[in-house]
Amino acid sequence: MVYDIVIIGGGPAGLTAGIYVKRAMLNAVLLEKMGIGGQIIVTDKVENFPGFLEISGADLAAKFEEQARKFGLEMKGMAEVDSIEDKGNIKIIKTTEGDIETKSVIIASGTTPKRLGAKGEVELTGRGVSYCATCDGFL
Repeated sequence: MVYDIVIIGGGPAGLTAGIYVKRAMLNAVLLEKMGIGGQIIVTDKVENFPGFLEISGADLAAKFEEQARKFGLEMKGMAEVDSIEDKGNIKIIKTTEGDIETKSVIIASGTTPKRLGAKGEVELTGRGVSYCATCDGFL
């Protein structure tokens, strides 16, 4: 099968892309190497997202996923992309789950915070340890 679009990344940007792609009735699949929802799933409390006074990152990610599935977006969690081969009209996405052929690729792979290595940093991420300067820099 050749997809119209492969979306790499299952965070808010990738899921939003998936919603719009499926609303356009295109054949698409979303690839995510970790859990659907991206980095927001480790956020304890989100207070700056329109429509919610307060919501956990995991709950917000679940709502993103629910909406994308409503439109029929196929999602492959735990599929890590190793490389992309451009063959002109067709792109070959090489993943840990096998090769996928597509006409177009959307890369919404997000970011990974640079950790300091401080004691308790990993255990307290999302519960006091933050990587969002815009949201939490003043703290």
